[in-house]
Amino acid sequence: VMVYDAAGQLAAEYGGTVMGAGTQYLTADHLGSTRVVTDGTGVPRQCLDYLPFGEEIGQGVGSRPSCYGIAAEPRQKFTGKERDAETGLDNFIARYYSPVQGRFGSADEPLADQDPADPQSWNLYGYVRNNPLRYIDPTGRECVTLDNGSKGDDGQGKFCKDVTDANQKKRPDVTVRDYEPPSPLLLAVARGAQQAGPVVNALAGVTLGFVAGAGIVAGVPAAASAPSFIPQIASFAGKQTARSAIASLGLPAAQAAAAISAIARATSTSSIQIIKQGQDVIVRIARTGANGYQVIESVIDQAGSKHVVQKAYDAANALVHYDPKK
Repeated sequence: VMVYDAAGQLAAEYGGTVMGAGTQYLTADHLGSTRVVTDGTGVPRQCLDYLPFGEEIGQGVGSRPSCYGIAAEPRQKFTGKERDAETGLDNFIARYYSPVQGRFGSADEPLADQDPADPQSWNLYGYVRNNPLRYIDPTGRECVTLDNGSKGDDGQGKFCKDVTDANQKKRPDVTVRDYEPPSPLLLAVARGAQQAGPVVNALAGVTLGFVAGAGIVAGVPAAASAPSFIPQIASFAGKQTARSAIASLGLPAAQAAAAISAIARATSTSSIQIIKQGQDVIVRIARTGANGYQVIESVIDQAGSKHVVQKAYDAANALVHYDPKK
């Protein structure tokens, strides 16, 4: 027998399997899921762990000790909901939820918790926008997030739609600049980096600024080869060479550190393009795929502030995806 208070919180439980004599305490994680049961002296009597959607992980998985033996008690498991030992379903008040499937057993009320701007909310059987590590569903009808990772007195937090809208508003306005798409040289290096043979750096031994506009000016400093409003571009097939080029530019410390941090995104199959445009430095990282290529572009000012955009191009070099990240 489960007894709940006026706020819907479990107040007492009577009957069931006795886990041990004396008072015992349930300790929950940030989602409200029971993670450990301790006795009055603080000794763990049972440990619980879960897959992202709530399926329990038992003893022996990932070297978990005997403390993780799966048992019917305590009944309060994933997000603190009561789990039925016979069916394995969790009681979410309005509906039953299957942690094995990560789906509710019955449909949500149409338009009750659906957001036209969030396709993850359109599945009436789906659980918390398919993001169970961040959101919870206290009633089986509402996807919410907990403020500051802690549960409020009423067990409620912000609605998922409000969180999504707030995150969208945090994104900076995008200023469209007159930067050119990735140069053919960058794409050639990117594609060459994924071939079986060794990669030849097209600008090996050349310092940044030697590519001004469409021409290559060997051995001439950037300032002398082109005005500041014309981008000076250099491409590299490896992170170490790109870092050395950044170090040779004499940038302010914050800007140089941010540029080196942006270069860290590159992988062994990526190519790196560094562009000096006025006082800004642009780091472009490209990687080809089966149907085109992806570019992560970081525009860094002298204070070290970054605006990051992820782009995708198809095989015809047409822009098919544009996503400001920061």
